[in-house]
Amino acid sequence: KEQTEQQLRDMRQQKEQTEQQLRDMRQRKEKTEQQLHDMRQQKEQTEQQLRDMRQQKEQTEQQLRDMRQQKEQTEHQLHDMRQQKEQTEQQLRDMRQQKEQTEQQFHDMRQQKEKT
Repeated sequence: KEQTEQQLRDMRQQKEQTEQQLRDMRQRKEKTEQQLHDMRQQKEQTEQQLRDMRQQKEQTEQQLRDMRQQKEQTEHQLHDMRQQKEQTEQQLRDMRQQKEQTEQQFHDMRQQKEKT
């Protein structure tokens, strides 16, 4: 009888140990699942950040293209304005020359008139 009681105590102890091990394993399993869940969430956040960064990069590149185009247009306008300025200055020189010629002609006509 003593032996049987000892065996019974041993079996209860074995059962408690086994249940404790089971509880520990369940706890580890829950912890691992929680870590997995956190890692998936982190992965999704990282992918979203990557998408946002790519979009930002595309916007920045588009702005750069727009700015280059604006710069080219401005340079073209500047070129046209310089050309226009040169033409205007040439016209001014021509008009001065024409004025001088006209004044010379008047002067010549007065002299001719005075002679006669």
